[in-house]
Amino acid sequence: MQASAFHKLLLLLPVAFFEIANGAGDWTYLSNGKDWGHLCSTGKLQSPISLDIKTAVKKAIPRVWFGHHTQELSRPLIIKNNGHTSRLCIFHFVV
Repeated sequence: MQASAFHKLLLLLPVAFFEIANGAGDWTYLSNGKDWGHLCSTGKLQSPISLDIKTAVKKAIPRVWFGHHTQELSRPLIIKNNGHTSRLCIFHFVV
């Protein structure tokens, strides 16, 4: 029996709660990343990436596809930037 997309998303909950319980604070280049540009200057997939919300362009993205599932989600899957991290919203649950 294959797990539904919802059940797979529920697997992410412990990770999300661990970060909340850990008291993850705001990350900034001023307080945490003074050397970040030098340390990761040769890579292509660095993180975190400094995004300026004033100049960012909002674009529609293609539908998210969860492989090997035959049932479509009944409501949209929403990924939100809350200024600290990304948040995945599905139905009335926040993962």
